Amino acid sequence: ERCWTTRYPIKALFAIKDTVVAAYKINHNKIKMPVLFWFSDNDQVVSAKATRKIISKMGDNVTLHNPSLTKQDDPSCHGIIGDILSPSQTTIAVKKIINWLDNVFLKDNVVNK
Repeated sequence: ERCWTTRYPIKALFAIKDTVVAAYKINHNKIKMPVLFWFSDNDQVVSAKATRKIISKMGDNVTLHNPSLTKQDDPSCHGIIGDILSPSQTTIAVKKIINWLDNVFLKDNVVNK
């Protein structure tokens, strides 16, 4: 596909596995930094159920956005931001992410805590 990698060397799987294992082992309820989860419940690449399970272990530092995708967007519901796979989502996603960053990090001055 144009502008998208669809083939990876086999050694890339080991890095992905290590990342998944490390993320699984983290004590998620100890994470206090604000976190924005932006995913689709219909994701066909990763488990939205597993994502929600992790979110449930975290506190009030989590902001969750589950966008309404259109037929213009990634059929696998995985690449849900960006003009290549989900062009209808890009503008609103950028606005919402900037707003989240502004509200969480600038107004609450979390960066300096």
